[in-house]
Amino acid sequence: MKMIFLLLFILLFSHFSFAKEASPKSITQIKVNGSQSVLDSRFSFQIKLLKNLFEKAGRPELSKNLVMVPEINLIRSFEELKKGRLDIAILTSHNKHNQAEGIYPVFYPIRKGILGYRVFLVNSNNTNLLKTVNTLESLKKYSFGFSSTWADFGIYKHNRFKIIDFFNYDSSFKMLEKKRFQLFPRSVLEVSDELDVRKKSFDIAIDRHILLHYPVADMYYTNNKDLKDILDKGFKLMDRDGSWNELLKTYYSEELQNLKLKERKLIKISTPEKVITKENIEKLKPYILSFDQLIDIAK
Repeated sequence: MKMIFLLLFILLFSHFSFAKEASPKSITQIKVNGSQSVLDSRFSFQIKLLKNLFEKAGRPELSKNLVMVPEINLIRSFEELKKGRLDIAILTSHNKHNQAEGIYPVFYPIRKGILGYRVFLVNSNNTNLLKTVNTLESLKKYSFGFSSTWADFGIYKHNRFKIIDFFNYDSSFKMLEKKRFQLFPRSVLEVSDELDVRKKSFDIAIDRHILLHYPVADMYYTNNKDLKDILDKGFKLMDRDGSWNELLKTYYSEELQNLKLKERKLIKISTPEKVITKENIEKLKPYILSFDQLIDIAK
């Protein structure tokens, strides 16, 4: 009799333990971090991919449950994920995100490492500022605008650039126009849209001379193991059938062409181990595009 009661207790305890982590079947909302301002369109691809992953994994109904939570920066997004106020966070592949207890990293680079290719926004009067720059050391002569709240701040600091800090995403463009700093490094995936919505308001332009690169990627993070498994399955299937690359081409081909990446001087900088470990870089490496593959996406 004691053995029967013990077995019943174990079964009940197991049921309640597993119930703590909600299954996607019972989720009525999947909250995801989104844009940092009304002019911020940087998350449209990530959300579209998320919906495609759900569909590819056989769970298309989950797309209807997606709720964007706007105007929170990346640091706060990670904290909200840990507290359970977000279900999925779109973050960069940094150690602090990959090592947190109760957080499940989905080790697929959302935009296949293209995030690490950077061009510069400059004041419209400085479009030829970098015309004669050929080395990393010569690039370091100029001041960079970059927020200390952004995950890549440690990479720029490690490489000893002159950094002018700011805390508000929208105010950074005004600071560039006022020449508070000379260069504003932006991802090749984001810079064209950022300029398009601001060129009537700010006297800024895209530099045509330099392409900066460092190893980094954006990833999905979740506090729900079932959601992680669904996303893993979706990525495997999209990678296998080529639809992941096709979506990248659909979203970014034209703007990558317009940036004329092959005509630029490519300057590479290092990512310190304390920001992204070599182990994590190796996990993402099978899916990271080479420069030639990036050019192919731009065709």
